[in-house]
Amino acid sequence: MITLIWNVRGAASETFRCIFKELMRQHRPDIAILLETKCSGDKAKRVIHNLGFSYSILEEAQGFVGGIWICWNRPDINITTIEKHSQYLYVKIQTQSEKEWFLTAVSISPIENLYDTLPNFNAYVYMKLIAEPTEEEIKNALYSIGSFKALESDGFPSLIYKNNWDLMK
Repeated sequence: MITLIWNVRGAASETFRCIFKELMRQHRPDIAILLETKCSGDKAKRVIHNLGFSYSILEEAQGFVGGIWICWNRPDINITTIEKHSQYLYVKIQTQSEKEWFLTAVSISPIENLYDTLPNFNAYVYMKLIAEPTEEEIKNALYSIGSFKALESDGFPSLIYKNNWDLMK
């Protein structure tokens, strides 16, 4: 899944729209996350519609500060809001063909102290983030990589590691 994340510093201008549409054409992301949109309400919905998105989750800008948009078009992508704050969106992303994953889009403003709220994140997710990966997770990650892609700067393709998994694990 390809994700485009951009601190746009204002999403309502014609210049932004032209640059954004070119980025979308070049990279074809499945999900676009726009930070510091400085746009809210009906205007935000109009901009998102004019950008060509069918689905979106918004955290409104506070005046001309902030604003977080998560936008997508694929109907098989299901994005569920877990927690919202004026400075972040914490979501679960699922498709039928991929394992669920979690994403936090953060746009920090000097107006509020975000760090006071971050420890409130789901303890289960936090424990999963700091836990060591299991052997199965490592193997799944390795086998999801193209066989001729190099994993490290040593230049060895992943095929070497795959063919020698029993020795490497």
